[in-house]
Amino acid sequence: MSLIDPMDRVLHPVRHPRPGVWSDQGPRPRQQDAAAVAVAGLDRRVGALMTYGHRGAALMDGFGGHPAVEEVTQRAARRAAEAAAARGALAGLAAAAEVVRAAEGEDDDGPDCVGAVVAVEQRQAAWTGDVRVYTWRRADHTLTLHTADHTEGAAIRARLADGTAAGEQLGDPAEYDHVITTSIGCHTAPETPETDPRPSQDRAGWVMLPGDCDAIILTCDGVHDALTHEDMWGTVLTCEKYGAEAVARALVEDARAADAARDPEHRVDDNATCVVIPIGPIGA
Repeated sequence: MSLIDPMDRVLHPVRHPRPGVWSDQGPRPRQQDAAAVAVAGLDRRVGALMTYGHRGAALMDGFGGHPAVEEVTQRAARRAAEAAAARGALAGLAAAAEVVRAAEGEDDDGPDCVGAVVAVEQRQAAWTGDVRVYTWRRADHTLTLHTADHTEGAAIRARLADGTAAGEQLGDPAEYDHVITTSIGCHTAPETPETDPRPSQDRAGWVMLPGDCDAIILTCDGVHDALTHEDMWGTVLTCEKYGAEAVARALVEDARAADAARDPEHRVDDNATCVVIPIGPIGA
């Protein structure tokens, strides 16, 4: 078990509630997940009110066998969080893409990753691939998923739902859930912010998050592929009173336990990472 300390990625001391980040390498020989939290802008007093810097958060999930995947994914997460804090979620995604594309160079098999980026105070999220963004609202105990996976499996489900293709032509969507259709290094950013997060073959997703949420939660597939939405809801409900780190750790550990209980042929067996960004006093 390893804890990625999000405060390593904070640009200066802040008074925002402390974020929680927890990661577990699992059975994989390499840890290719990376998370970062950053703050831009100075705290300042306006009349009787104290305003604080804007936060950015990023979760990247590297893939492939390139020896630089871990390093590039970590740099992409850091740059994405910093840019999102200063200029918004799409700027964060673009900053991560610059890191990945610079590392790829002319190598078609260079390092790459999928990821999600959040501009916390602006309530913006942008993503590629199958990293997810949720919000938690304490008032009515609501856990809401705001992103749609950019995978072949999700695209097949969408086509089946709208009747554009017959099931026998496409196969079982579950068999294609691991095939991503966008990545940080290979995607087209929305020309204008898209608020309809439908699966896309090449475009990044972008969505506004609700202003009344109490926390923003980012997970990689090692977490949400091992847990149902109801499982995740129960974990957040049980642990949120203990703070953001407790929620992040519990989600990762519950995912590990659930995966271990599966038939070996159906296990996720992946790195598992969760980021929890409290908006208000979670755990207070």
